[in-house]
Parts: sequence; C-alpha cells; structure tokens
Amino acid sequence: MPLLGTSASQNIKSFLAIDVEVLVVAGGGGGGSSSNDGGGGGGAGGVLYTSSKQISLGISQSIVIGGGGNGVGWAARGGIGNNSSFGLATANGGGGGGGGGGDGGTAQAGGNGGGGSAGQSGGAATQGNSDGLTGYGNAGGGTIQNYSKPCAGGGGGAGGAGGDAQTGSGIRGNGGSGLTFIGTTVAGGGGGGGRNTATGGGIGGSSIGGSSNFSGTGGNGVVNTGSGGGGAGGTSVTAAGGNGSSGLVLLKSLQVAASTSGSPVYTTSGSYHIYQFNATGSITF
Repeated sequence: MPLLGTSASQNIKSFLAIDVEVLVVAGGGGGGSSSNDGGGGGGAGGVLYTSSKQISLGISQSIVIGGGGNGVGWAARGGIGNNSSFGLATANGGGGGGGGGGDGGTAQAGGNGGGGSAGQSGGAATQGNSDGLTGYGNAGGGTIQNYSKPCAGGGGGAGGAGGDAQTGSGIRGNGGSGLTFIGTTVAGGGGGGGRNTATGGGIGGSSIGGSSNFSGTGGNGVVNTGSGGGGAGGTSVTAAGGNGSSGLVLLKSLQVAASTSGSPVYTTSGSYHIYQFNATGSITF
C-alpha cells in the first residue's frame, strides 16, 4: 500500500484538534479628569477565558491585542479600551473614566465600566459571552458631590465593581479587583481621583490600575494586563487621567506550537507550553 503524500497528510491533520487553555483580555479604559476635582478611574478590559477550547491542528489562528484607552486632561472622559481577540472570540474594551462632572463610560458587552467623576454616578457595564467563553463585566463606582473634598469612583474590574467614593471623608473609590488566570493577574480597574491629599489614590485590587493626587496626574494601568488608568485629581488644567493598559492573549497547551508570529513570550510549566501574546500575531499548532 503506498504511503500518504504530503498533501494528503496535511488534509488529515487539518481534521485533528487539541484542547488549549485560552485567556483573552481587552485593553483597559483611560482615566478621566474633571473640573470638579475628581476624574473617574478607567474600567478594565473585558476578559474571556476557557480551560478547554478545541483548536484545529495545522490551521493558523489569528490574534489581535487591543491597546488601552488614553487618559485625558481637563474635564473629559477617558478613552475606551480596544478589543482583543483569538480567532472569533472577542473580548471588549473597558469604559473610560468619567470626566467633567459626567458619568463613567459604559463598556461594551464583556467590558467593565468606568468610574463616575466627582458629582455623578459610575457607568454601567453589561455581561457578555463570545464563542462560548465566559464574559466579565462590572460597573464603575460613583460619588456624591462634596465641594470641600470632591473625589471620584473607581473603574470596574474583572473581579468586581469599582468602589464608590466617600466624598465627605475625601476617600476616593478603589478600582475593582483583577482576576488570576494561568498564573497571571489581569483586568484591575483604575482608581478614582480627588482633591484631598490625606488619602491615597484608589487601586485596582490585586492588579494595580492607577492612582492620583492633588497635583493631578493619574497612574497608568499595569502594562499588558488590560487594567484601567487612574483618574486625575486636583484642579490643574495640566492634570490628566492615566492611560489604560493594552490587553493580552495567553495560551496553555500540552503540544508545542508549530509556528508563531508576533513574538509571543514562551515559557513552560511542567509538560505545558505557555504562549503570551502582547502584540498582534498568530499561532499554529
């Protein structure tokens, strides 16, 4: 009996599949700024995760990494984070933090809402699913205006809603906590900004989103975690919210990849092969 030719072998291979652990995190929203002295923290990017997704052998899988939303200066809402995807599975960007006395941004399905700026409530975020993967979406925190100690709510994170500001005490809202997958903590919300210097800026739980103070500038989200940027504090026209961080795609498999593009970070854990994509690319098993 003749041996199979190369083309026949490739056709058979394309019908085979393996199970791969997949994490997709979108870009976090940027922190807002407010003339009312407290910009809302940016919402974390949406998270999609599955412990067992079937991937066809010999077929290239496209990967897109969404950038974080820009932090903004002087009474404006932070920018919305950009989507990340693995094949058809898409995680949606986080909402920008509120600014100018307005609500925090409303994220797309699966994203997390930005916190409200001083004087308004946080933006809502909706639950969403894509390609059978679980979507996380939590609302940003709000605040009630207090002219002596105005401050803003934190952005929603993958692990929980953003914290409400306690303006009577001058306490800014913490960003919602992140979650840990495949040994990596991702998607913490950005902390709210405010005028009072007696309290530190809010943080994004176990994944630091950002902080801010009287002098103004909010902290940036942790690189390649999909965390939100911190809201601006103070009244300076040069004060700006922090930038949301770009997202990532993590893959964990018992089989080594046949090829990749986009320069993923490759590590191993026991018998597993782990690929972290911090930039757009592709992978073929």
